[in-house]
Amino acid sequence: MGMNTSMNAASSRTVGWPLIAIGIAVTVMSPWIVFPGLELLLGIEAIVGRESVVYKPDGGYIYTNPGR
Repeated sequence: MGMNTSMNAASSRTVGWPLIAIGIAVTVMSPWIVFPGLELLLGIEAIVGRESVVYKPDGGYIYTNPGR
């Protein structure tokens, strides 16, 4: 009615393209973003399984795949 459709389309593009770019960046960088984030929230044992985690004497850990 009183809305200018070309203005809505322009603002949609202004918002849409950066959201697409952010989505692509998150998808590309997900191995570095998602796994460490889940590791902090859930713990490594919950993600890979308790039997797959080997703790090192220095406090660190290694995760393995004992099923193969």
